[in-house]
Amino acid sequence: MTLSKWKTCSLLSLVLLSSPSCTPKANLPSAEATTSIPENSATLHKTSQQPETAVFQPIKTAPAQPRSNQPVENQAPLIAQQAPDPDSLPEIIDGMTVGMPYAEARALIDQNIWAPKTYPPVVSVSTTVQTMRDLGYEEVQDCAGTGLGLCRMEFIEREGLVLAIIVTTSEAEPMVWSWFLE
Repeated sequence: MTLSKWKTCSLLSLVLLSSPSCTPKANLPSAEATTSIPENSATLHKTSQQPETAVFQPIKTAPAQPRSNQPVENQAPLIAQQAPDPDSLPEIIDGMTVGMPYAEARALIDQNIWAPKTYPPVVSVSTTVQTMRDLGYEEVQDCAGTGLGLCRMEFIEREGLVLAIIVTTSEAEPMVWSWFLE
């Protein structure tokens, strides 16, 4: 079967077989004609024993699962239970602990060793990043937009070592979540 045997119609009409104008042209060669449809085109099936018709074979997918009307449970407490073990974190800043307010942790950082690693202003930043900058935390690199609202704060030393402090913004004030050196 060649495409020239079909009247001109939209691909959508052909696929849905809803348009009566998408039927084979009259007085065309018999159904024994050869098929010349490119392999990457829509799937049309024809056998020499069947009348000339186009059959669309939709992709088989799994049936949709019904959605629950139950409210989604807050996962933050479960995530908080998975916070890093404070004993496993390197002792970089004396007195810094998991769960302390970030403002207090920031005050513990020796400004003679560590300087805030700042980034040029970006036109479109997340609301959380902008809030952190508005609070005076110029060292914010980026924040997650959901969940605990984890933000990465960075400080750099003279030799180029980076201290990354991860804080959560889901509380009334940013709290220390974790830290590490890069």
